[in-house]
Amino acid sequence: MSEVNSDFKENSVNEIKVIDTFKISSAGIHLKKYHMARSAEAFNELRLNVSDFLLRSMYRQIEEKNIHLKTEMKAQITFDSTDLKKSICVISEIDLLPTPLTLEVSKNYFQLSGRGLQNHKTNRRDYWNLLMKSAHCFDVIGVNQDGCLTETSRFNIFLQANNTLYTPKLDSGCINGALRRSILDAGLYKYGDNTFSVKEKDILATDINNYEIFVGNSLRGMHKAILI
Repeated sequence: MSEVNSDFKENSVNEIKVIDTFKISSAGIHLKKYHMARSAEAFNELRLNVSDFLLRSMYRQIEEKNIHLKTEMKAQITFDSTDLKKSICVISEIDLLPTPLTLEVSKNYFQLSGRGLQNHKTNRRDYWNLLMKSAHCFDVIGVNQDGCLTETSRFNIFLQANNTLYTPKLDSGCINGALRRSILDAGLYKYGDNTFSVKEKDILATDINNYEIFVGNSLRGMHKAILI
C-alpha cells in the first residue's frame, strides 16, 4: 500500500514522506501497476515533480535485485523525492497476523471526509492510539466526521452482506490501496469457496453489526476479522 506518511502535531503536518509497502517474490512485485500508480498519485498530490520513467525504473530495479528470493517477502520503499536514486528499499519477513484478528470501531469521529492529503495514512501510532478504546485490540476502524467508516491503521475494510463486499468510498477519507483498487477493477473477489461482487458504499459506523467484516491490503491479502 503506497502511503504519504505524515508526522502530525497539533493538527499540522510537520514531515511528509512517500512510502510504499508491498509483497515481493521471485515472480516480481505483487500488484506492481497499482503500487506504481499509487506512488505517482502521491507525488502529484504533493506537487512533487517525479519522473514516471524513473519511478518505473526503480520498481524494475527492485525486482531485478530480488529475483532469487525463495519465499514471499515484505518490501518497503522510502522515497527520496529530490533524487529517486537515493531512495531506500528494505526487504524483511512478513510477520504473522494474530488469530483471531480483532478490531474495534473508533471512539472518536474526527477523521476528515473528502479527498486530498487526508486520504493518506500517518505513520504516527499515537494518532491511531487516540482512536482506540482497548490496548488489547489489534487494530481500530476510523470513523469520519459524517459517522461513516474509513479504514484501519493497516488495512482497507470490506464488509460482506448478500454476497457483496462493500468498501467505503474514497470520499470517506480512506486510502485507495492497491488491493482495493485491483478488486474494484475486477468487480469480483474470491474468498475460499465464495465469490463476492465488490462495490463502494458509504457505511455508517452504527450499521457495522449488519455485516461480516474483512480487512485487506496488498501485502497481507484479505482476512476475516471480528469486533470486540
